[in-house]
Amino acid sequence: MQKTIDELQHRVEGADAAIWELIDVIREERGSPEATAASKRLREIEREQKETKRQLRDLTAQREQITTASVRDRLKVVERTLTGNKDPGETNRALRDAIRRIVLDPEQGRLWVRWHHSEETQDVPCYTKHMSWEEFREIKPPMHALFPERQSTDKTKD
Repeated sequence: MQKTIDELQHRVEGADAAIWELIDVIREERGSPEATAASKRLREIEREQKETKRQLRDLTAQREQITTASVRDRLKVVERTLTGNKDPGETNRALRDAIRRIVLDPEQGRLWVRWHHSEETQDVPCYTKHMSWEEFREIKPPMHALFPERQSTDKTKD
């Protein structure tokens, strides 16, 4: 991942240099076919650079989410918030920073948690008065609720 981030940063820097060169050509050759071609190329490079910067931001954020220290810090914030905080807004912010999705299934007596830092789901027993107490019943996580992005991509393949 770091290699890809470095390559994207290198691409952004290269685009910056190309942009300045094209600006010089446009300024020096004002009104000529070369200036027109340079303007067209400038717009293309700026579009490419904007997309590269977006990819770089996304990848950097993803790296920060999976960095062990970052994950540990976020989980500590969640723990502190859940144990000592009475402010629902602050609690919600801490949970949103650490958790991608939570699905509660009262009949199965389960709470499934998808953390930002992992693709695995955590299965947490969560007993409720609505729980079906059938013994040896198979517990099925609601995959459509836990992974809605997979559902939408599966439908587009058909």
